[in-house]
Amino acid sequence: MKVSIKKKKYEFSFDTTMQVMYGYEKLMPDHPFFSGSKITEWFVLFYSILIVSNEGFDLPFDEFCKCAEDPNLFKRMQEYYVKRVGEINRIALEMNGDQPDDEDDKKKG
Repeated sequence: MKVSIKKKKYEFSFDTTMQVMYGYEKLMPDHPFFSGSKITEWFVLFYSILIVSNEGFDLPFDEFCKCAEDPNLFKRMQEYYVKRVGEINRIALEMNGDQPDDEDDKKKG
């Protein structure tokens, strides 16, 4: 997904939740667990997604927060995040479902 911040287009996407959480934890070392209950958590999460998706991303966090106060931008980023995490989790479950259990391997062997 593309987002426009301060008249500049940025990629807003991620392939794994691990890359986003790693960035989040680096930015929030005293509060490394994202609960989604605080607006600050959402801003840091969105900011970490922008860092992951845009090489050389250099928009200061405070400036990003001012732009992210736009309810339409915030809503688009939040909806994308929730949808994308759902897709990643679905893919992971399908991949795990296709793999035989250890018990099944023992019965076949």
